[in-house]
Amino acid sequence: MIEIMKNMCAIQDDAYWDVKLEDGERWVDSLDPDPDSKTICLEIRTRDGFLIRLRFGYFPPYQCHFNGYVVLPLGLHMEPWLQQNRFDYHEMQYCIHLHHIELTYGNAETRCFGWDHGHFYDANLSIAAALQPHKVVSGPVQVLQEAREFIQHVRDKENEILENKKREQFRVLEKELIEMTCHPTRIAAWVEQEFDPFP
Repeated sequence: MIEIMKNMCAIQDDAYWDVKLEDGERWVDSLDPDPDSKTICLEIRTRDGFLIRLRFGYFPPYQCHFNGYVVLPLGLHMEPWLQQNRFDYHEMQYCIHLHHIELTYGNAETRCFGWDHGHFYDANLSIAAALQPHKVVSGPVQVLQEAREFIQHVRDKENEILENKKREQFRVLEKELIEMTCHPTRIAAWVEQEFDPFP
């Protein structure tokens, strides 16, 4: 499928097209593209259930570029926060501290967030790079790397939420232990025995 997309483009350097999966990543079988469709989608699943979509939009001569999407797995600790904020991609951008990716899409029902490379500063892949020297070229290699960065930010946020939950649970347990230890009936029993636990 990548070869089909590559052959449709003027920019064909391996640096943009030679996709290598990392440990735990695997291709997800996709349906054959609709011959009338102007987009083709590649999907990759990570070991921990994130789904990466690389969507190729072919609209020459005006635009030919990739969009990136990540579908979050069910059961994340950050789900209550996401539901509270209605999966707003602006909030997500801020929440997970994205710097190199500008989210432009978010869908509450599908848990999907995305970004695109169809901006004025992005290269049109159907035009030779030499004819657009100041444009940023983003092929599937670059968009996949952005997806990995996005996922890592989500994982970091997950760890932060989990650590905060553990700290809160510890504070509650500590408070309960102190309340049990210093309960008036227990202190009264100590006083009767002439025991001073607080010398």
